[in-house]
Amino acid sequence: MSLRPNLRSALHLVGVIVFIALGALSASRARSDPLTEVYLLGLIGVGVLAIVVGAGPTVRENGDAAAADFERRADAALAVVLTNIRDQAAEGEKFSESLAGANRKLARDGSYDTINEIVLTLINDNRAMQHKVNGLTEKLEQSRFQIMRLRSSLNKAEEIGSRDSLTGLGNRRYFDAALSDEIERAREEDKALCVSLADIDHFKVINDKFGHMAGDVVLKRFADLLTANIKGDDKVARFGGEEFAILFPDADISDATSIVNQIQKQLEAKRWAVAASGERLGAVTASFGVARLRDGESADELLRRVDAKLYEAKASGRNRVMVDASESVANESAS
Repeated sequence: MSLRPNLRSALHLVGVIVFIALGALSASRARSDPLTEVYLLGLIGVGVLAIVVGAGPTVRENGDAAAADFERRADAALAVVLTNIRDQAAEGEKFSESLAGANRKLARDGSYDTINEIVLTLINDNRAMQHKVNGLTEKLEQSRFQIMRLRSSLNKAEEIGSRDSLTGLGNRRYFDAALSDEIERAREEDKALCVSLADIDHFKVINDKFGHMAGDVVLKRFADLLTANIKGDDKVARFGGEEFAILFPDADISDATSIVNQIQKQLEAKRWAVAASGERLGAVTASFGVARLRDGESADELLRRVDAKLYEAKASGRNRVMVDASESVANESAS
């Protein structure tokens, strides 16, 4: 499957719409012209194909093992569906030939006995065709449910894959996707977007002196502190190691800086201890960089500016908030 993502999305939408026909057929258990039902079921098969193909971008874009497994199993389900449709089409062709033969026979001989024979034959053929159509309906129902289960499993795997297992926050993959979405939304709605990067000061010293378990506790508590201070559509993620990121959609630079200063002060005021030994860690601090999205700026360009301000905070003595100088906001720094 090598279709482009936008074409895959269109196919997926078409597939979902077409696949509704299956529910309608199952509900009504139609007893109309069997050939009409074959065409309807063929349309459903196309819907299944579109749904499966439409699910493909996740595999190609993310490359996850779970997504690859989904594609393999979905391909197998699709093969079954297409085989069923092909078999039913062959049966439909046979039924059409039977009708054509009856028509020719009537043209040659319209006697009562001939008509009676033709009617009985068509009744039997129609019953057989209806039985096969019902069988195909059941098989397609099973295929639909199988694909729904596969898709649900993939969604769960993707959710797990976008979360940091230690802190429960979104991970770097989650943040990159969220940043891209928020930049697009900010431009479409002509709204502001601010980003902050935070880095726990002297984290290596904490790990070396108190152990990695103590370091994990610090990471989790800092994550909890960040989460407690965001609101609305704000998003927080573990950017990597002891570094965290915060997205402030629809927030000007002064509002974002105010929240970051609040987090910095709350963290500085805490006094930490190692639960197992009771040994005190003392104060844990962090450095922060903040910047606002500029017109026409890419995600990478924005992150470079934020990261530069974070580096400046570190170089200036740590435990402080540095805001991009191009924004007319007074910087607040811890003494």
